Amino acid sequence: MYNLKQIAFESIQTAKNSEQFRNNLKKYFFTVKENLVVKHQNYESGFVNINSIETMDDVYKITKSGWFGNGQSFELVPLCNITKEGIDYISNFAQGSHLVTRIIEVLNDPKRSTILEVSSNDNLMSDLETKNFAPGWVKMDNQIWRTFFGKTLGEYSGYENDEDDLSFYNKIGKTKELEVLS
Repeated sequence: MYNLKQIAFESIQTAKNSEQFRNNLKKYFFTVKENLVVKHQNYESGFVNINSIETMDDVYKITKSGWFGNGQSFELVPLCNITKEGIDYISNFAQGSHLVTRIIEVLNDPKRSTILEVSSNDNLMSDLETKNFAPGWVKMDNQIWRTFFGKTLGEYSGYENDEDDLSFYNKIGKTKELEVLS
């Protein structure tokens, strides 16, 4: 039995407290035991003990990045892949309105993105290889990924999803309808 399952973006329960925040780090990001895998200053990889942090600001402090160090954002590995088609679609709206709506649309489309949820990280690397899933490093301040961070980690990420964009998405829903509006 695998420790991973593919899920829909909309099924992710946003963290509402620090315990849910830590659980969602384990579920939706690359971790080793109780440690979040990060890349920080000089692109060195390292670990941050999940139990020692309350928010992602703590990760900035520990890694001496962002306002707490070198000014650069640290990187982490979400267990989510967005296809080239999905990135291209989002990029077409990068300067337009309702960017978050486009990102949510792509994250909810299994043809343009894959989101995995981890039940146990005991054999995470081999499970990822078995599923042919190759997650990549993402900077914490990446504009496209902020929606994913806000959905999984809630206010503890430093980002929250814009309610106007979410309600707009819920009203019109499907790809073809969004394309007509663009």
